[in-house]
Amino acid sequence: MRSGTTSAPRRLTRSSSWPVPGARSSATTWRGTNSSAPTPSTRCRASSSGQLPLDETGTPRTDLDLEGQAELVFTNLDRVLAAAGAPRDALAQVRVYVTDVELWPRVDAVYRAWPGDHRPARCVVPVPALHWDSLPETEAVAHVPTAEVENAVSPASP
Repeated sequence: MRSGTTSAPRRLTRSSSWPVPGARSSATTWRGTNSSAPTPSTRCRASSSGQLPLDETGTPRTDLDLEGQAELVFTNLDRVLAAAGAPRDALAQVRVYVTDVELWPRVDAVYRAWPGDHRPARCVVPVPALHWDSLPETEAVAHVPTAEVENAVSPASP
């Protein structure tokens, strides 16, 4: 690979060991320098999308109240981050979808307790409906050292 080019995209593929059934997440490597050789600044972007309130078996838990659904959504996001080798403080951005903007203060109370002192960029998007009549859904982007992701990522399927 020539200097200044990026490596080919790689994806986390869902397997029997994937921590959140139904989750769709990917990781794309990018270089932090103009060198194609791995360096301490080589980083990976881990993207997590579609985190809904699903339990460990993949069953939607829309029977929970809003706060319970929000806690489960953030628990699932934690599982995806762990699979990618990313701690919460590696989060760069979190987008939260809610089915009514009036619900945001209650989801926000759960969100503020979740990342601790770390405050990634955040966006709240009111939407008319979510899958399985869920109330919240999240997607997130984290930046982690490539070496961590190489241990958790398998090559993209053809």
